[in-house]
Amino acid sequence: MAKLFHIKPEFAYFHRALEVCAGGRLFFVIVDNEETGKALLEKGQLRRRVTIIPLNKIQDNSISPQVVRQARSILPEGADAQVAMEIVGFEKEVQSAMKFVFGPYMVCDTAETAKMLTFHPNVRVRTVTRDGDSYDPAGTITGGSAPKGGNLLQKLQQVSELEKKVLQYRCQYEKAASEVQKMQAAAQHYASLDREVKCKEHELALLEDRINRSEHATTEQSVQDMQTELQKLQEDIQNLPEEKKTLEKSSKQLEKDIKSLDSGRDERIKYFERQVVELKKAAKQNVEKIEKQREKTEQAQVEVEVLRNELQALDAKDQDSGKGQEAILAEIEQMSENLEAKKESYTSAGERLEIMRVELQNLDESLGQLAEELGGNKQKREEKELEQKRVTHKIQQLQKDDKESHVVVARMEKEHPWIQKEQALFGKKGTDFDFQGNHYQQNK
Repeated sequence: MAKLFHIKPEFAYFHRALEVCAGGRLFFVIVDNEETGKALLEKGQLRRRVTIIPLNKIQDNSISPQVVRQARSILPEGADAQVAMEIVGFEKEVQSAMKFVFGPYMVCDTAETAKMLTFHPNVRVRTVTRDGDSYDPAGTITGGSAPKGGNLLQKLQQVSELEKKVLQYRCQYEKAASEVQKMQAAAQHYASLDREVKCKEHELALLEDRINRSEHATTEQSVQDMQTELQKLQEDIQNLPEEKKTLEKSSKQLEKDIKSLDSGRDERIKYFERQVVELKKAAKQNVEKIEKQREKTEQAQVEVEVLRNELQALDAKDQDSGKGQEAILAEIEQMSENLEAKKESYTSAGERLEIMRVELQNLDESLGQLAEELGGNKQKREEKELEQKRVTHKIQQLQKDDKESHVVVARMEKEHPWIQKEQALFGKKGTDFDFQGNHYQQNK
């Protein structure tokens, strides 16, 4: 009986009261009917006396709901009283046995609460306190010191939990053992299949070796090689015209680039030569003008000196002749102004000459760059000519390969008459000559 129920965790403090409620019935044996009980007594080889309770013969002694409501209605505030049946858990199949053991009892927190419920005229139920004191409506009260070896119910509950865990672990072990057996059987089966596969692979390798050494395999390989070579030659023949056109087009483009390069170079050279001639001519003219201006300036300076000398002579001869002196001074002033104007013109001409010198220097640098560019163009031209020669050589080689391919095809058709008969099927899907779809080596 003790293994068929458990105390709900929130009411664990009533374990002593429940132990007193159950009493010796904790060790009763529960069976489904009296026939099972009889068979157990006769053939169960029991080592001690036991009490057997058939579930189909148990009478329900539970407290009625009306009494429970009345009992709870008279409880003082703070008092705790529970129906014993409601604080234990069990399976539905043994409900009648639980009612037989715990049905008539209520458990209380204190002796005062127990007395109130037991001896109340409208309640009158059997009660047990947390300490294990029991009260009967007939007037009997049982209590005192706890029995030796107390907490029996707790120990039985612990044993029951341990047995459940043992059973659970046993089930897990059996399940794991079953899985291990299945895995071992699968491993043995796999090992057996692996040995068979290796044997079959060895047999297949021997068979393929025999086939490869046979005359039929050699002939078939030769046919396959010839078909592959023939297909490659036909593809080369088909690609020759297009490749020839491409190379001829490249050759013409190279010739055009070379002509364009030559034409552009000559025009640029002539243009820069004309610019050089014109600039040199203008520079020469400006130099001549500057020289003439320099001569005129020197001549004017000489004339000024002469006039100054004459003025000094006139001053010595006729200091009273103020009019002559003023005229001479005016002439000298005019000549000085002319001299300054000529100096400014000379300075301006010098600046223009310097500008022209800078332009000539820039022109020389441009001519140097043009010379370098012409040198680079010459190298490009030589590279283009070399590329043209390579293209021409490639065209000649392709023409030679074309002729040789025709000769090889003609020779193969002559040596193997079946090629002309089956040539229409070469490369077609679904035929024996589907070079991409058929895998001759695998089909062996």
